[in-house]
Amino acid sequence: MSPKLNCMFWKRFLKPDLRKKILFVILLVLFGLMSFRPPSITVKFFVGNPVDFLRITHELAVQWNFLALGFDMFYWYMIACLVVYIFDKFREYEEKLRKPTKRKK
Repeated sequence: MSPKLNCMFWKRFLKPDLRKKILFVILLVLFGLMSFRPPSITVKFFVGNPVDFLRITHELAVQWNFLALGFDMFYWYMIACLVVYIFDKFREYEEKLRKPTKRKK
């Protein structure tokens, strides 16, 4: 693949559209809420965001980590882009199968 085509792919892949924005917000809210838990509950397995950007201590003090929040937002946007890309490819493939092929007689 030429560098120009590769650049165009990434521009199209990362360009925000309505589907990507909606999916991004849903993922961020859904998995962000999974990471908020009371400080008395200890979780032994991975749940929620890849990085905890909000910590609630035993004294109920709230600690924000904005660098981790930025990383989480980037991570979930990339996941949203990937899901939309796979959905589009699947739909193109499905339309290709439905289209009748022209046969020479």
